[in-house]
Amino acid sequence: MAEELQSLISRIQSEGVAKAQKEAEAIKAEAKQRAAQIVKQAHTEAAAKLKEAEEEAALFQERAGKTLEQAARDLLITVGRGTEKIMEEIVRDAVREALPVSVLENMLVKVVEAYVADDEAAARIDLLISEDDQKELTRFFRSRFRRRLEQGLDLRPEGAIDKGFKVSYKDTRLTHDFTAEAIAEALMNFLRPDLGEIVHRVARESAGDKTK
Repeated sequence: MAEELQSLISRIQSEGVAKAQKEAEAIKAEAKQRAAQIVKQAHTEAAAKLKEAEEEAALFQERAGKTLEQAARDLLITVGRGTEKIMEEIVRDAVREALPVSVLENMLVKVVEAYVADDEAAARIDLLISEDDQKELTRFFRSRFRRRLEQGLDLRPEGAIDKGFKVSYKDTRLTHDFTAEAIAEALMNFLRPDLGEIVHRVARESAGDKTK
């Protein structure tokens, strides 16, 4: 009887240990599976975040590149306008200096010869000059073109004229502008393309130096 009881106890113990080992193995396997799933999910999330970060970095780089390009264009425009303004002032000053009264007298002689072919034409023309040059030019015209003045040619000052003169037709609104401002503007129209090319060439050369 005692042996049977001992055998039963041993069997119960053995079965209990086996069951416990089996359950432990199952728990261990489940834990491994769950850990693998967690690691896999973490890798997936990490890869997704990395991809998102790479895309954001690429977009930021693209936006930064476009911003730099626009800034470079704005800088070139600003430099170009500044250069053009300086050149305009230089050209205007040069034209004013190139138009003393003696030069204007010669120019007006050519104008009278070209515009006033007869008495009727003289009566239709006004020569508009600057107030500063009025005295000397009027004296010159009275000595050189007295007859034309008597025929109707009019030489009179206009406050808006700084240097040079205008030829105005009395019976129309047609005016030919030979003022310093008009001559300077005509010269700038020739110079602007070259100025633009100079600014862009300097910018390209500067960019090349920075990459060396």
